[in-house]
Amino acid sequence: NQILYGPPGTGKTYNTILEAAKIITNNKDLAYETAQGIFNEQLGNQIEFITFHQNYSYEDFIQGLRPDVANNDVLSFKKIDGVFKQISNRALKNLKESEKNVEQIKESVAFIEALESLKEKILDGEKIYINKTAYFVTSEDNAFRYTADNWTLNDKGFDGFRMKYDDLINFNEADIKSRQDIKNLSNISGLAKQHATYFYKTYELIKSLIDTQPVNVHKSLKQNYVIIIDEINRANISRVFGELITLIEPDKRSHGKYPLSCTLPSGEKFIVPSNL
Repeated sequence: NQILYGPPGTGKTYNTILEAAKIITNNKDLAYETAQGIFNEQLGNQIEFITFHQNYSYEDFIQGLRPDVANNDVLSFKKIDGVFKQISNRALKNLKESEKNVEQIKESVAFIEALESLKEKILDGEKIYINKTAYFVTSEDNAFRYTADNWTLNDKGFDGFRMKYDDLINFNEADIKSRQDIKNLSNISGLAKQHATYFYKTYELIKSLIDTQPVNVHKSLKQNYVIIIDEINRANISRVFGELITLIEPDKRSHGKYPLSCTLPSGEKFIVPSNL
């Protein structure tokens, strides 16, 4: 963690561009013009740049609930990750991928390809059943929708429960063998535990779609990620950072000496990756 401070016009923002490029490339001898090109190319991927202000909140930075404007019939809310949570997710995913061997990567890629195959079948209009009564309604950006004709929840505004793709991918990463294994996972949604039977049946369905042809993959390399906060002193730091005040210390991160995670208000487990 670094803080650059000084009067206006002394080059704080200018220097953050150079520092960020040095960190993500592991090259301390970059020219500024080169660094600027790297910064612009990686902005929104390995680099995030935000500016704090007096109304900036924890919900903007970490995670919050926002009205679901796509659902016009009923008032509902959905979980939205803030900018810090988003780049943390990307960094942690890279960190986990870099620790896998080639065979593990092949298994992960094959599962995701099978998941995509199921999504395409549903979007093409196939009525695919999870069990004798429950079936998929549609495939959204980050989840399947599923329901059953005899469920009493089919009131106005209810278009099926959401089965998150991330939950199914986490099942594969944990190599679960039964619905009971789902109950023991800490990195999945509450609905996955409540509807473990439907989620496990879907997981088995995806595995049955895995192509037996060999997949060509390469081992992932660990990358560094940077978030730059301009005007950090203009926001209420304790209100915006919350539990991050502790979690961003180097020894409390994912690969630190004393790694600490927290439970977000949504119930999701969160840890700051060491490569951020």
